[in-house]
Amino acid sequence: MKGKIIKIGAKVSVIDETIKGIIVTIKNNEIIIKDENEFLYKYEQSELVVIDDVDILNNIEVIKVKEKGIQNRKRETKAKRKTESLLEVDLHIHQITKSNKGMRNHTMLTKQLSVAKQQLNYAIDNKIKKVVFIHGVGKGVLKEELYHLLKKYPVEINDASYKKYGQGAMEVIILKNFIV
Repeated sequence: MKGKIIKIGAKVSVIDETIKGIIVTIKNNEIIIKDENEFLYKYEQSELVVIDDVDILNNIEVIKVKEKGIQNRKRETKAKRKTESLLEVDLHIHQITKSNKGMRNHTMLTKQLSVAKQQLNYAIDNKIKKVVFIHGVGKGVLKEELYHLLKKYPVEINDASYKKYGQGAMEVIILKNFIV
């Protein structure tokens, strides 16, 4: 990234991809960005370029904490901790690509699984205990492939809350001994 300062909150675009986002974490040469759909991606510094695209900010929800006294702040902090320990990942193809026009089913599935793996690794790296993968109902191909991917990790796999997600989601609990 030449010319512009690399810092948390900077707007970036991924070289050779259509992904744009805001830097949320910087560790050595490893940078985590959040896109407009709140998906998190891990890149090296050399794969990103700083941009001045203000539109991306319009689609990222920013949570503001109201400070109305000590008791309210304590309640909001507890609520925030609960939110931070859960990562929701929507794997619907229209949520992870700008356009799937002309994409083959295999290519879409590969992209969805790649995003799932990236998000799971992000959760592990950031000590997030639960990840909900929203895969949809469909024919069940993504669900089955996601299950096979997750079996390679030390996780517990359950159906996600039917009340909240319907039948199209699974909850993954990262085992405590795996979180470093």
